[in-house]
This record gives sequence, structure tokens and C-alpha cells, in this order.
Amino acid sequence: MTTVVADANVFLRFILGDVHSQKMEAERLFLKAKKGDITLIVPQIIIFEVEFALTKYYRFKKSDVIFRLESLLSADYFDVDKKKFF
Repeated sequence: MTTVVADANVFLRFILGDVHSQKMEAERLFLKAKKGDITLIVPQIIIFEVEFALTKYYRFKKSDVIFRLESLLSADYFDVDKKKFF
């Protein structure tokens, strides 16, 4: 099975939806992981990068960022370094 390490851009494009083609690519990647075609690894540092970008650059409320990341990364098809990250 193929292993893919997700970077912050994958999650940012998915959450923000600001670049349609990249959002669609993120959705395809997530779907492959959900179907078990790939193992999608999410290093803990990526979670911190996404949180930083959303709160500092995009001015999301911290509670909104936590909700979005927990909702997304709680899926069992993401191999997250540390499941308890907040």
C-alpha cells in the first residue's frame, strides 16, 4: 500500500476551499485514504502549522479551528501522530 504524508497545504485548501482544483485534489486524497487505497499520515507539526495559519493569517477563531481540525482528523482513515492534539 502507498503511504502519503499530508502537508499543511492539503488541509488548508480543503478547509478554505479558496483554490477549487486543490480542494478537489485534497478531497480525492481523503477519499483514497477512506477507501483504504493509501495510508495518509498526518505529522503532528502539520496540525500546528494549519492551526497557526488559520488563526494568525486567516483570522479564524481558535474555537472554530479546533472544531474543524477535530472533526476532520478524528476520521479513522487519518494516521495522526498524536490523536489528542488540543
